[in-house]
Amino acid sequence: MGVISATQTGWWHSAPLPDQRRIIAFQTDSDQVDAAVKKDPNVQVEQALTCPVMARFLAGIDRAKASMHCGVTAANSTI
Repeated sequence: MGVISATQTGWWHSAPLPDQRRIIAFQTDSDQVDAAVKKDPNVQVEQALTCPVMARFLAGIDRAKASMHCGVTAANSTI
């Protein structure tokens, strides 16, 4: 199941992928992005865990096995 959860600074999005995988993303304004989030995916996961809805989906994540990537993209650009 995909889910969107609003916070004071933006929106979390999570969606299932094939092979028991899941993607999470956070949409916000550029001035709301913590510099550490841009460099360390673990920081993004920690922030996601503060959102009760995202925490439910991430509760069983094994970070040692997870493929985590960080990136920041302008809303009017493509990845």
